[in-house]
Amino acid sequence: MSQENARPPLEVFKRAYLVANEAFNRQDFEAAFASFDPDFVWETIGGAPGPERTQGRPGTIDGFRELIAEFPDWHVEPQEFIEAPEAILVRNIGTATGGKSGVPVRQRFTQVWSFRNGRPARVREFVDHAEALEAAGLREPGAR
Repeated sequence: MSQENARPPLEVFKRAYLVANEAFNRQDFEAAFASFDPDFVWETIGGAPGPERTQGRPGTIDGFRELIAEFPDWHVEPQEFIEAPEAILVRNIGTATGGKSGVPVRQRFTQVWSFRNGRPARVREFVDHAEALEAAGLREPGAR
């Protein structure tokens, strides 16, 4: 692994993640993404409101504002942090109520975090945890 793509130690990342996630849950997106690489990429779960792929702070903030327009109380709770050789995975549960429908939503998903110079550079979200493990190099392709 090159130093440029080195991930931070798990405990350092976990502390930073929890602070950023708290900001995210109160919809302070500027604070949530403040420590990210300026050109970071965020790839959301397909089918969620907003774009499936954003780049940089302004684009990602706009994308999450689209999600909040549909689910005003969107809230993410991390469940588990997993180390991979060049990434960190975070298993989450997202909950919300549809703004128009009033229907409650509960979604499990796993994020694969990649880094550049110790800062988040790419986040990929997966509904299928096995796919996230594979994407992070923790499973052989196609293994279940």
